[in-house]
Formats: sequence, structure tokens, C-alpha cells
Amino acid sequence: MMAPVTASQPPRWAIGFLVGVLTVSWVVMRTVSVPAARAGELEFVPEWSAPAIPPALSIGIPFGLPTPSAQAGGAGEQPSVAPIQVTGVEVAEAGPKSATIVIKTDRAVESYESFALQDPPRLVVDIPNAVHAAPKTVPAQGPITEIRTSQYKNQPVKVVRIVLDLASALPYQVQATAVPLRVLIGEATGTPLMAQAPKPEELPAKEAPPETLPQAPAPSPEPAMPAPAPAAEGRVQSVDYLPRDGKAEILVRTTGPVIFNVSEVGTPPGLILEVVGAVIDPQATKVLDVRQLAGPVLRIRAAQHRLEPEKAVRIVADLKGQVRHDVVQTPEGIRLAVEGVPSVAAAPPAPPAPPTPRDEPKPEKKPTPAPAAPAAPTPARLSMDFKDVDINNLLRIIAEVSGQNIVAGEDVKGKVTVRLVDVPWDVALDNILRINGFGYVHEENIIRVAKADTIRRDEDQRRKDQLERIRLEKDAALEPLITEILRVSYADPKKVVESLNKVKSRDGSISVDDRTASLLITDTENNIAKMRTILKELDQATPQVMIEGRIVSVVARHTRALGITWGFQAANTTGSNAFRLSDVFGAAGPTLAAPPAPTGFVSAAPPAGLGAATIPVAVNLPVAGPAGAFGLILGSVSDQLRLNMQISALEDQSLARTLSTPRVVALDNQEAEIKQGEEVPFTTVDSSGRTTITFKEAVLSLKVTPHVTADQRVSLKVKATDDTRGERIDFAGGFAFPFNRNEATSSILVDNGATVVIGGVRKRTESVAETKVPFLGDIPILGWLFKRRTENVEPQTLELLIFITPRILEEPRQARGY
Repeated sequence: MMAPVTASQPPRWAIGFLVGVLTVSWVVMRTVSVPAARAGELEFVPEWSAPAIPPALSIGIPFGLPTPSAQAGGAGEQPSVAPIQVTGVEVAEAGPKSATIVIKTDRAVESYESFALQDPPRLVVDIPNAVHAAPKTVPAQGPITEIRTSQYKNQPVKVVRIVLDLASALPYQVQATAVPLRVLIGEATGTPLMAQAPKPEELPAKEAPPETLPQAPAPSPEPAMPAPAPAAEGRVQSVDYLPRDGKAEILVRTTGPVIFNVSEVGTPPGLILEVVGAVIDPQATKVLDVRQLAGPVLRIRAAQHRLEPEKAVRIVADLKGQVRHDVVQTPEGIRLAVEGVPSVAAAPPAPPAPPTPRDEPKPEKKPTPAPAAPAAPTPARLSMDFKDVDINNLLRIIAEVSGQNIVAGEDVKGKVTVRLVDVPWDVALDNILRINGFGYVHEENIIRVAKADTIRRDEDQRRKDQLERIRLEKDAALEPLITEILRVSYADPKKVVESLNKVKSRDGSISVDDRTASLLITDTENNIAKMRTILKELDQATPQVMIEGRIVSVVARHTRALGITWGFQAANTTGSNAFRLSDVFGAAGPTLAAPPAPTGFVSAAPPAGLGAATIPVAVNLPVAGPAGAFGLILGSVSDQLRLNMQISALEDQSLARTLSTPRVVALDNQEAEIKQGEEVPFTTVDSSGRTTITFKEAVLSLKVTPHVTADQRVSLKVKATDDTRGERIDFAGGFAFPFNRNEATSSILVDNGATVVIGGVRKRTESVAETKVPFLGDIPILGWLFKRRTENVEPQTLELLIFITPRILEEPRQARGY
């Protein structure tokens, strides 16, 4: 009889063992696994602080069974985590110098980035792997003037940015241990809000040996603490980037005592230079996008990392790949040299090992969140679809969207076909320009577009100039000081010092000895040589100009007059008296001489007539002071009728010419004056009734201000004035003279030794005067018998000519004290 066949069953101890393994695996996955967002947080800015992560558990698993990490596809293939929802921002508590900001999220914030800006004071908090439900602006409360929130980035990782505008710079603290995220500002940072937070631990590097696994940081012994910062405050004045054929240098110019350390970040690759015990100048706080330049650096960010409890400035360099770096501290600052190396695909990122410069103590890393350098404002996004459009039109569109000023050179031209959908304007600008062989430089709110070669050449020249300036400053700092005396011959020593102070070194000094007109200079030899050259150019003798004047005055006068005098007389045959024409007009007046008795009559005895009686004047209009006269006497043979007539005439013509040749020497830019004339007296009556005589100048004045130009020409400012007196005026109690003034003002440029003429001042006066018998003097032709015409054709012509000849006087140069 065969025994019944039964199915074989595993022993109970095997089933129990399998259940135990599965339970332990589930516990390990729940405890050790890190969300994808946490594993990927190194893909963001290296300064983000992450919450504490419990140390990995080491659990033995039987050989041959699959591990949880293998079943999940490896640590690098963890499923992505949904982004954090930022639902709101509000001010929980606010005082005059303190505030607590609450950032509401749907779950705990695993990483964040925070940094402070100084001009104007702002605090920026970036939350990666997050989306903003509703961007909004929160009004001012306490030390906060405004709160702005926005979706800062969407690609490659979504980032929400919260910007807190502050009334003044205050210390801050971020608490991310629980929901919601809290930001403490000012006096609120003194509250024990961070006391319950677990101490952060650094994530171990992949494939690290067991002995290098991080442990919770224990209190360090006192000797291991870094040396305290110096009492004097250091400053970071500038940050510059110098690329060279696959290599690059980051120059950080500092003043005062500072301590620094450099650390590396693996993914993405980067270098962090932290300057301890220093503050950064506002103009040095910047973001340099250098991806288009040669070298292994993509971007450089510089900002104030923290102010409390110890000041620190952080400079972050985002790299294109793995690099080797070398850091050197000089008297001028810190020089960080980086050189690209071929990247190895399977090479894990190196653990942070910040080297210390020289033998300076190594500052201990603070567990506080590390703020990053300030990022650029949120770029606007745009969409466009064009075919064969002019590139300048696209630049105008980008300028309108971005709110930036774009300046394009005349060599920026070409056609572009583009289709972009929801792209940041800076990315669109970079790709449009790059594909056409152009580049741009962004300075403040101005974008300068030119050919890439032109921009590269300009940047190289600027860096060369900067390196030369740094070299000169370094040489000057090491060069010994010497003292030298320089004498000043012509210039004002105090004014010369104002010019020399601009070239003296920081340790140099200049003093003035007024008695000897000397400068006592203490500086480096190179600077004194520069000052000597400048003094030689400034201490020049003031040029002198001889002004030769020639003044010609021409006066011409022409007067012409014509007059008549005549009378009539007839004998009265019926009486004893003769008939006279003057008796008809009135009493007897002036008379004309009687004509000689007629002779040669036919009869032997002349008839009785007028005899030798004088002839009365009927019209008496002679010329005053005639130069000549013409007389005519008419009468009858019987001497019964007489007519006597006299015509007088005058013509006066005069010509006067005055010539003077004054000379005067004037300094450069100094006024010279030439006068020629007389002082004219006139009477005045004072308040007491007394008559006094005063004088007034009636002169020909010439004022000239010369200036010698660099090309040895003379610029003249000329003012010519001619004051002449008129006819005397008599009045009760005195007399006076009217004054006639002619004036000309001009600015002219004359060659050395050339002559310029100022003249043509003419005056012409014409007057006609007639004295006549009413009505009879107006009869044509016959009217000349009853009038006198003093045709004061007295044209008075005055012509004034001024000839000016400037000559620059050359003086022999003598040896001077420099």
C-alpha cells in the first residue's frame, strides 16, 4: 500500500525569516529614503540650507535577497516629488525694530535660499521646487516697507521668491523646522525659535568610506575655533573676472584685514569664496553673466552673506565643469585662479574641503542657512513668431517687454526668423544675438549690442587696463617714499597743489612754502616724476601782447551862402524932394552909396537931378562875412532914376585830419586801455547856491583784452568809445557843453602781427536856411530879389578809423627749479 503523496511545504522558520526580512526592508525604506527634492537640492544654488537628515541605518540583509534600493531603481532614480504650494505670506508680529514673517506652505520647506541686499536694504528668500498659488503684495508693517512675492523661475526647477523691502539693514534669521516657514527680522532674532531645530548634518558623499560618514557636530574645543576677526572692519570694494584661454581669474579687491576660505560644490559645479570679517560696497554687489566669455565660469555672484554674529561676504562662481583652483592673497585683495579639467562621467563629486590661505586660521562653518548672491530681477516672458524680420525690430520689442534700454551699433543688422513661446526675455535676446554673431553687455539698465568680436575686444582691453592699474598700484605700494622740493616761478602755488593732489599716492603729501613759492613733496619717485611734468606744463610765464593802435580821425566841412541887397530912388519933378522906394515901406533904413555923376552928356550942362544923394535900401539880405560881392548900379541919363544892387556870396570848405599812434603792453587775459582827449569844464550850482566848476572827460578811449591761443593767435575783446563836446550853452549862473558819444564793442581773432580795422563811424549834417520878404520871396525867379539863401550846405563829415595790431612778445626761457 502506497503512502499518500502530499505537497511539500516550507518549514515555518523560513516563512518567519522571510516576513522578518520584508518588515525590516519596509522600515529601512521609510527611515532612510530621501525625497527626490532633497536629493536634487544640490542642483540649486550651493548656499541653500537643508534640514537635518537622520544618519543612515546599517542593517544586515541575507545574501541573495534584493535590497530596497535595488528594487527602486537606485538612489538616482527616485520618483520626483510634487512641488510645494506657497499659499500666502503675512506679518505675524511687528514692532519698531522687529518683525516675524510667516510663509504659508502645504508642507514643510526642505530647502531654501536667503540673502540680503544693501542698496536699498532688502531680504530675499527663494524656495526651490515650489509654485506660488497667487502672487501678491503685502503692505508695510514695522521695519518692513513692502513684501513682494512672485514665481521667480519655472525652468529647470520652479522657484518662488519672497522679497522683503526694509526701512534699514537689520539682522535676520530663517526658521524652516516646521510649517509654516518663519523669517525673523531685527530684535525678533533673539527669541529661541531655532532652539528646537535639530542640528544640521552634511550629506555624505556617494561611495564614501564608512569612516568618513558625517556625524552630528559636537562642540569643538576652544583651540579649534578660528581666530577672532580683527577689530578693524574689512571691505570688499570690487569683484572682477579675467578670462584667458581656458583659464580665468576672479579678482576680489579688499581693504583692511580679512580672513577667507574657499569651498567646492559638486553638483552643479561651483566654488564659494567666503570673506570673513568684511562688508561689501554697494557697487560691488553684482551678478556677472560671463557665459559668453572664454573660461570655465558661467556666472559670478557677490553679496553680503551675513552681518550677525560675524560679518561675511560670499562670492559664488557657477562653473561650466570641473576645475582646478588656486587662491592667493595679496596686499590688494584675493586672487582666485581656476582652470578647467576634463570631466569624468562616473567621478563622484568631491567632498567639501575648503583650503585656508597661507597659515591663517580656518573659520568654522556656521550651521545657519547660507544666503546666495543676489539674483537678477524676475525676467518678463514673451512669445513671438516672425519670419525674415529685421533684427533691430526684435530688439525694440525686447526692450519694450523687458523695460531695459537697448543701444545697437550701426553694424547690427540682418534678418531673423524666430518662433518663441513663453520664453524669458534675456534667454530670447541671448539666442537671437548669438545665432547672428552678435553679443551684448548689460550695464545697469542699458544693454549695448555689438558684434561679438567687438565686445570681446572691448572686454579684453578693459581687463588689460585694470590689470595695469592693479600692477601700478601694487608697485606704488611697495616703492619707498622720497622728498623733493619743486619751485614755482609763475603760477600760484596753492592752485598748483590742487592739481597735483589728484596724482599723488595715498601715502604722499604736498605742502607749500609761501615765502619761497616752493612745493615740498613727499611721494614715490614715479609720482614725483609725474608731478614734475605736470608742474612744468602749468608753471608757464603769462604771455604778453603789445597792442599797437593807430587812430585816424577825418573831419570835413563845406558851407555855401548867397545874399542880395538893392535899393531904388527917383527924382520928384514937381517938388523939392526926391521919390525914394524906401519911403513907401517905411522909415529910411540902410543906404547905398550914390553913383558918380554922369559925364559925357550931349548938352553942355547936365540936367538937374538926384545929385550925390545916397540910395536907400529896399531889400537888405546880404551874406554875413561874405568872401566877395558883386554890385550893379542902374540910372537914367538925366539922373532922375537910380537902381543900386549888390550880390554877396560865400563858400567855405575845410578838411581836418588827426592821427595818433599809441602803444601798450598787456598780459594775457588782462585789460589794457588807451585814452586820448581833453577834460571839458562846466558849471554846477550846489544846494547853497554856490557855483562850482567841474570837469568831464571828452576822450577817445580804446579798451583791449588780449588772449593768446594755443596756436599762437590773439583773441581780442575791443571796446572803442569816442566822446566829443558840442557847442557851448550859456545860461543864468553858468555854462555847459553837450557831449556826443560814439561807441563800438567787438570780439575778434587776429593772427600774430596782423592788423584789424575798426572804423567807418560817419556823421553827416546838412541844413538849409532862407531869409526872405513874405510873398515876394516866393515868386519864381524874381523871388531871388527878395530873399537870402544860406544853404547851409554845411555837410559835416566825421570818419573815425582805428587800426589795431597785436604782437606776442617772446621772452627767453630761463632755468627753473624743476
